[in-house]
Amino acid sequence: MSFDSGLAPAGFRDGSEGFALKIIGGLGALILSAGGVADARAAAPERSISITPSVRLTYDSNVLGGRGVVRSNVSGDDDVRLSPSMGADILYPLGRQSAFLAGSIGYDFYRRHSELNRERINLDGGLHLQGPLGCAGTLAAGYSRRQSDIGDLILAPDGTTLVNIVNVQENRRYSAKMSCGAAIGIRPGVGYTRSETRNSGSRSAQDIVSDTFTASLGYTRPSFGLLSIYGSYRNGRYPNRQEIPGVLFNDGIEVYSAGASYDRDIGSRLGGAVSVGYTQVEPKSSLVPKFHGLSYSAALRFQPSSRLNTNLSASRSAEQSNVLAVSYTISTAYAFSGSYSLSQRMSAPFSLGYSTRRFRATSFLPGALVRGTDKTYDASLGLRFKPRPKLNMGVDATYRKRTSDVGLLGYSSKQISAIMGLEL
Repeated sequence: MSFDSGLAPAGFRDGSEGFALKIIGGLGALILSAGGVADARAAAPERSISITPSVRLTYDSNVLGGRGVVRSNVSGDDDVRLSPSMGADILYPLGRQSAFLAGSIGYDFYRRHSELNRERINLDGGLHLQGPLGCAGTLAAGYSRRQSDIGDLILAPDGTTLVNIVNVQENRRYSAKMSCGAAIGIRPGVGYTRSETRNSGSRSAQDIVSDTFTASLGYTRPSFGLLSIYGSYRNGRYPNRQEIPGVLFNDGIEVYSAGASYDRDIGSRLGGAVSVGYTQVEPKSSLVPKFHGLSYSAALRFQPSSRLNTNLSASRSAEQSNVLAVSYTISTAYAFSGSYSLSQRMSAPFSLGYSTRRFRATSFLPGALVRGTDKTYDASLGLRFKPRPKLNMGVDATYRKRTSDVGLLGYSSKQISAIMGLEL
């Protein structure tokens, strides 16, 4: 991500971008203020550079997300995709501060459906900052660009698309966070995140802008971990969604959340973070139903043996949606993943996932999914082999099935991939 205001997409004219940049700059200045007094407890970061070129060849049984309807102008739903990419994970010290860049740049080439050929970019970068009085912060920016998830493009019952199957989805993220305090004791923190999503062509009405403000107050001790109480406010908008004649409609949501979180590592085999809270969603239109209820997130890691590593995650939150005419969704997700080491050179990664979305919208918006829930099941199994210390090879098999109250969103797909990569 860049802090250059020229990165703001055209059409986002709410004036909040300049305000966002002032907040980010102000937090950075606060961290580095007080004459640059050094904190002797903060260790200087170490330089780290990892470059990983790779190529993936994938067969997808349902690349167009067909829902069991016949489309006379389409040669078939399956296809083969070639995806070369270059990954990077860089940490560069700047005195006691450090700059970082992580992510990948690649391209997807389809054998038959060349209209889906698209660059695939996902990059995050910024600064880790150390200041006086035990203060530390991060200024970060991120950018992604890709063909949007075909599974979220609605198809009409006759097989024609309600929107163009080709949709370039761009995301820009700007964030700043800071916390202060000693290694033992009370540690307050604040944060700000701005997220922008832009779609191409006829889907520009689904463009999303959101600003999120957070504050926390925690207690930390090395043998105890970090226990915090937090509060957050998110203001989400759809800047290009037009009003309907005769109906005053201002689509968007305000989300208020509060709760507690706990973060701790217990040795090298067990650790993670858990948060539980209460969320209230206030739609900006009185025509959209409200929501209030439990929200949570968890990310836990467990290594039961020297051969097996596992991860467990769970979340429930209110999110703006890129699905046609949806105001927001209540999204719940659970995932279990890991890797089993068969030998020093061979391992088997695996994952299982389950997620649901409850759609919330107004019946006055054409195409809206007023009420409905979908459920998505994911499973994958792979094999990794290192014939040389810096050479990686592998295969993956993946299955996804979505069932939905909204029949136009249900689908299933199978993928088989072969991967080869280098570690430079």
